[in-house]
Amino acid sequence: MRDVSFPLHEKRFPSGLRVILEEDHRTPLVGLFLVVGAGSSSDPQGKEGLAHYVEHLAFRSRPYGKSSLRRLLERAGAAQWNAFTGLDDTVYYEVGPASALPEMLRLEGARMLAPIAKVTPETLAVELEVVANELRQSNETGFVGEMLGAMQAAVFPAGHPYARPVIGTHESLHAITPVDIEAFLKRHYRPDNMTLVILGDIKPAEIGPIVESSLPEALLAAPTPVKPGPRLAPRAPEPPAPPPARLVRKEGAVATPELWIGWSLPRSFDAEAYLVEFMEREVNEQLRGAARADDDIAFVSTELVSGTQASMLLCRVVLNRGGHPERSMERVLDRMHNVWTRPNNATEVQADAMRFDHRKRAAVVNMLLEAEHIGSRGVARATITHFSQDPSLYSRALNNVIALQPRRVADLADRYLNRDRARAVLFTPPAGGGARASAFPVSATALDEEDPLPMRVDEDRLKGIAVPPGVSWYTQLNLPNGLEVVLGRREGLPLVSVGLMLRGGLTAIDPAAAHVAALLAAPRETWHGDPKEFGGQMTVSHMRDRSAYMLQGASGNVGIMLGILAERVRSMDVDSGKWASFERDTVSYLSLTEQQPKMRAERSFLSTLFADHPFGRVVTGKDLGDSSVGAAQRWIDATHTPRNAVLAVIGEIDPTEVEKIVRDQFEGWKDQGPAPAAVTAARMEGEPMAPRFVVTHRPGATQAEVRFGCLLPPTERAAVEVRHDLVGALVENRLGKVLRQQLGATYGIDANAWVLAGGSSFLEVTGAVENGKLGKALATLTGTLTSLAEAPASPGALAEAKLALARHVATAYVTNGDITRSVLGLRLRGYPLQDGDAYGKLLAAVPAEAVQRDFKRCQGGQPTISILGDEVIVRAAIKEASTPAAPASPAPSPPAP
Repeated sequence: MRDVSFPLHEKRFPSGLRVILEEDHRTPLVGLFLVVGAGSSSDPQGKEGLAHYVEHLAFRSRPYGKSSLRRLLERAGAAQWNAFTGLDDTVYYEVGPASALPEMLRLEGARMLAPIAKVTPETLAVELEVVANELRQSNETGFVGEMLGAMQAAVFPAGHPYARPVIGTHESLHAITPVDIEAFLKRHYRPDNMTLVILGDIKPAEIGPIVESSLPEALLAAPTPVKPGPRLAPRAPEPPAPPPARLVRKEGAVATPELWIGWSLPRSFDAEAYLVEFMEREVNEQLRGAARADDDIAFVSTELVSGTQASMLLCRVVLNRGGHPERSMERVLDRMHNVWTRPNNATEVQADAMRFDHRKRAAVVNMLLEAEHIGSRGVARATITHFSQDPSLYSRALNNVIALQPRRVADLADRYLNRDRARAVLFTPPAGGGARASAFPVSATALDEEDPLPMRVDEDRLKGIAVPPGVSWYTQLNLPNGLEVVLGRREGLPLVSVGLMLRGGLTAIDPAAAHVAALLAAPRETWHGDPKEFGGQMTVSHMRDRSAYMLQGASGNVGIMLGILAERVRSMDVDSGKWASFERDTVSYLSLTEQQPKMRAERSFLSTLFADHPFGRVVTGKDLGDSSVGAAQRWIDATHTPRNAVLAVIGEIDPTEVEKIVRDQFEGWKDQGPAPAAVTAARMEGEPMAPRFVVTHRPGATQAEVRFGCLLPPTERAAVEVRHDLVGALVENRLGKVLRQQLGATYGIDANAWVLAGGSSFLEVTGAVENGKLGKALATLTGTLTSLAEAPASPGALAEAKLALARHVATAYVTNGDITRSVLGLRLRGYPLQDGDAYGKLLAAVPAEAVQRDFKRCQGGQPTISILGDEVIVRAAIKEASTPAAPASPAPSPPAP
């Protein structure tokens, strides 16, 4: 791998504000990353969640009139924006075309100077309800939030700032007042407590003056220059001793029992932070084999939570039954011991050194793959720079890992990752009958009117935001055996992505056999070695209509990567010796999880939406047990054939040389069996019908998970797919305005149009809604779909939806892996590569009348509403939604541009 460098430039202002500029010309994007040095550890006692609440309110700020900051960012052409709150920081970021930088800077400066401007009491109440719904959603939909808060309390002693939940509790959120917000902003939102990173397609010599002219003078100037003090203690504090209780039990939103084990480790953000991150990767690698030591362990994963006083390593152990959690915990801790076991003789020393070198290579490649994404690198650069005050520390971590010696890792693990410091929480599925949380009193008229100024939307603007990835000039060829190949050179970082996608997937032919193969199959031949030996990262994904093998690594290893991938797809085999343990462990685990409410809701939704079509099937544990090794092998032979596949190699490569390697490795790949039968598009009823409700009971739930679906006209070309995308964007925009911004009924609504094999297309709308507003939410959902079918969307609403899609596309092709997956999907669906570069043009050409026709077809496309929640409350909400007076009025659409 050649050397990697990230050119940096720095500007300091008398106010104490620090601005870091980093050049990256791989994509025509630029990102702003602002760190405010205040997170949950800065929350006043009893006001937990305040920092996170302020983060939410910052997007409701109206610095220049009626328009919120979110609306202003949209109008400025920003492609993506978001924020998150950690233990010690709040990070805001925006990514967009380089041409939008001055306006994005102006808006970021307005937020830095006055984070919450002109926010009305009604909006404060609505956003507090949104945060409360995020808390409920985190708790009841299985997101990590509930587990994280419980683990903080288990790992850190009472009274430690890290022992309190980042998002707060319902009680602490209720206690927050406008006075608290004002005091928090005054104390923490200061220029000398902020760091701004500008990263992307910039020229620092030109950007410097833009920064000074775009940011308010009050952010830059000061009567006396302010020099920020150290943000990390000169000596790293010792991680605190954990509380006495070694294992506690709690109910949680889990399908089967989960055992979470945690340790406190040294702090992050300083020169030693790379060591803690490397440690987490080591542990994750070692614990993959824990399931072999205990038949009650289904799988294990790890996560690192960073802080300035300490870090926290979390290990999530999903159990089959949870019958002996203490023993399962000991088995995991036994595996942990392997991380730091020292070799006993010369042979073990040599083998251990080789394994350690492999893991160092993997760590370096992983760091570069993260750096490849402008968002990931920007956040990491900004947070590390803010706390360490050393902009080069992020880049130096690569060399630190390369020079790392095994003894340093062993010493760290021996000191902190031992049995005595381990603390665990066993989460068990709720017994039911949970209390119903009270809702905040929010009226349906709380939304402040947005400034109705129109936004210009034409083909040039859409193409300028949805910058094409440039795949139309890639090399395409077909091998004699029928394998299609796409090669693309992409300079900037010494990385390459190799992907191979196969038609068929998990549902097209013998779904049970496909699932068995996905779980048990492995290559017979491994002459080219293991990707771990050179730091390569392999991912295998089996989807409903396709399978994909992806291998990423240093571009110098592209030949080995192609050899490994060729061996894998040519020699996949199902080991009959694994069948007994598969039946005992995997089939047993699936048989348990499929009885949980979430899985029952999944089966009911798909079978109702797709009826007897293959995509409506959901494989059960019994189906797997009734299958066989022979059936799984027949599935492999049918799908793993060259005429059924597309191969793409994209990165810093020489296409001519790579073509020679591809021919050498893949021309010997022969068909093993008959080609899989083509899947036809799902059948549509045609006649409009009312949505069918499918209710799945989850006792005591304070939210309902709502999922709407309807079939759309089959997709046979990219233009139709783009039109379907607009269907989803229109629904998401309208429901987001009413259900989140106006009612505060949900943390968020997602709407997407999906395309499967054979052109099967469907609209899916999902969101978790607070019980007290479920009736209004259902009425708003059905009313929105009906109104969009009865009349074309207004020009303003259509323009908003097109801009939303253009923004999504702008950040969808940032990495080699992103582009590889996109190219494989294009060719698997039969679209020319030119369509991958024409999204903005195709989007601009879609008329409102064509989208309306899709909504009409949706009404005849087996419309289905699945609701997972407390059945008594859900049934009452369905009845309320059917009452004519109940529906909330749709938010006003913007005028025509």
